[in-house]
Amino acid sequence: ELARAKLLPAPFCLPRAALTREAAAALRSGSAPLFFLGLAGAGKSALLGLAAAELRKDFPHALVLSFNGPAALEPAYALEEINAFLARLGRGVEPESLRAIDPAKALERLAGAFRGVPVLALFDGVDAVPAPWLALMAGTLAAAGSRVALSGRSWPQGLAAQRITVGALSEEEALALVRGCAAALGVELDAAELLPRLSEGLRLHPQALQTVVAQLRDLPLELLLLEGLPEQTRSPARLTREVIAALADGEREVLALTTLLSGLDLAGALKAFGVKPPAGLGPALTALAGRALACRGGGAYFVSALVGEALAEAAPETLAGAAKRLAAAWPDSV
Repeated sequence: ELARAKLLPAPFCLPRAALTREAAAALRSGSAPLFFLGLAGAGKSALLGLAAAELRKDFPHALVLSFNGPAALEPAYALEEINAFLARLGRGVEPESLRAIDPAKALERLAGAFRGVPVLALFDGVDAVPAPWLALMAGTLAAAGSRVALSGRSWPQGLAAQRITVGALSEEEALALVRGCAAALGVELDAAELLPRLSEGLRLHPQALQTVVAQLRDLPLELLLLEGLPEQTRSPARLTREVIAALADGEREVLALTTLLSGLDLAGALKAFGVKPPAGLGPALTALAGRALACRGGGAYFVSALVGEALAEAAPETLAGAAKRLAAAWPDSV
């Protein structure tokens, strides 16, 4: 359940029943990995979680590896996560023995512990992972008997997998998403009235729709439209940049740290890096969640690729400063 919470951290579900059924059927029937392909913010991570929930009886154990943070470029992070997962099943190996061998051999050793256990391995946000390492991870776990599903915005070279394209929402799905999001955030609105007044690129995009609804917590629809919402939101990325630009400086700083440490236990990661938490960390995280810019799953906080890219464009100095703080602290924390 903790693993699934990482992929479904919002208090409402993405209404993608047809794609969920298609994914579940593909994972049940074949041993080849399954790849969710779609644009940033299209709901690929949520679909991984929905598929895991659909397959709970078939695969009661779900391993989730998020590659939106440092795990993308450093194999040791993924290997440690896999070993920690196996340890919870009583099948882990001595961590020091893994560090003494190269990543490919360590992965092969860990994969052997998966045999005979019905595991669903979910790799989220794999775009920055080197293609050979990604193909090796997916292929090795699949060969050990696990079902593997991945998500990304581009097709990884050399990956042998089935494909499901995650496109725009249908009108019915968009209505259901707005209603669920509004109920979760305590926003009073008529979804059928809101959607026709938004541009097509916005009203059928999951992340952008959540962002719009979140802004309506503080501003009535008529006032939001009066201030030029259609001009600001011809693309989901532009809307997200506008929302980030309107944040307080402290909130942007927290968003930058959370982006760099996305998918990790934020408190534990800051402690491990030796970085003093920014003043007002708790209220800032609450504000970011309320703006649909970050969400919590278990002890971790998650920032989508769309939000991370928008932050890099709207506040590059803030993001660079946060990265510099982590890099400066890193030698003293290892």
